[in-house]
Amino acid sequence: MRFFNVLMKIFLIGIILCAVVFMAAFFRIYQRFTYEVPIAEIVVEPLKNPQTSELNLNVFMDSKKKNIGTYLINGDQWMLEGDVLIWEPWLHFLGLDNYFRLTRLRGRYIKTRDEENKPKTIYALVPDEENWFWRTFYRIGQRLPFIKSVYGYAVFQSAEKQKSFLIFVNSSGFSIKEQSPAK
Repeated sequence: MRFFNVLMKIFLIGIILCAVVFMAAFFRIYQRFTYEVPIAEIVVEPLKNPQTSELNLNVFMDSKKKNIGTYLINGDQWMLEGDVLIWEPWLHFLGLDNYFRLTRLRGRYIKTRDEENKPKTIYALVPDEENWFWRTFYRIGQRLPFIKSVYGYAVFQSAEKQKSFLIFVNSSGFSIKEQSPAK
């Protein structure tokens, strides 16, 4: 009988340990595949001229906010573009975050006719738009064993009201969240 009690205790401890390991793995996977890291902040200030806004762009580097500049934007919306390198899922699990760079900030019109006929504003955010690293990975990245995808990505939002937005990089690219009203 004593042997049976010892065996039952070992069995219960084993089940509890398995449950703890399973839960730890679950939370690690959940954390890795739902992560969002803030990469930029855009503060919109509409101007008196219709379809014209002033945007203040800040980027987050090493958890510190750095002002990149203030830009005059023509259009109904602003658009932030970039390049994204997506690692294979098992590398995300091991802790490797997507690699990205912000490339352009531009104005965007809602109507195609306006886009064709009205003045455009496009600002380069990188000194070398034909960077060899990104050109190479666009060409051959998906054939490499650790890379799932390499592509361009953009987020855009209304520029008609005074607002502040945070832009995040996540497991699939960029996302955007409106912040409380800009002051």
